[in-house]
Amino acid sequence: MNKKRITILTTALGLSAIGALCWHALKTEFAVTETLPPQPKLTQPIKFRPIITNFNMPERPVTDDVVFSLIAAGKTDDAIARFEKEKLGINILQPQTGYTPYVVAAKNCNENMLRYLDRRNADMTIEVFSGNPVLISAYLNAATEGCLPVVRYLVEEKKVDINATSKVWKETALYKAADGHHTELARYLLEKGIDRWASNNNGRTPLTVAKEKGYADIVALIEQNAPLR
Repeated sequence: MNKKRITILTTALGLSAIGALCWHALKTEFAVTETLPPQPKLTQPIKFRPIITNFNMPERPVTDDVVFSLIAAGKTDDAIARFEKEKLGINILQPQTGYTPYVVAAKNCNENMLRYLDRRNADMTIEVFSGNPVLISAYLNAATEGCLPVVRYLVEEKKVDINATSKVWKETALYKAADGHHTELARYLLEKGIDRWASNNNGRTPLTVAKEKGYADIVALIEQNAPLR
């Protein structure tokens, strides 16, 4: 047998083996296909559930340093214009304190701003970072700064509890007036019937702090016609 015949024979055997393998594969494919159950036809398009991106976390109000600065500076008209131009919410939070514009207005004796925010139904129940709701925080901040017109507005028109205390130190508006030597504010609060003997977390009263600081006029106001404890 010459080389040419050997080559032909080898090629034929190789093709025969390849053909056998292909035939086996085809038989297997058809056998598997025949054993599969019939697939149901889709009658409705597949609906995919939307991806949740916010995980139901509440959105924090957008803040605005400019409007807080305008309120603090007493520039009520400019602050109102910015609220309306930038479409700001009236309950936005100051990042450092959690104060709303209402509290910042009270702290800076800006009664006109308070009235504007009240006309827009500012939320009085939001808790600032110290834990007090907005209305009480505004009242005590105004007392700290000796803002008598604002305190009068909050007591007489907003009906704030005159004996409300700070969440942390339990200090009344009278304590803050005595501590800051705000005589006329102290007089007003006493005339309105504030509890003059209420003590803070350290057991100190408005009279205690007034005596310690040597504010004789406030001492006299508290002691004048003072009811027995």
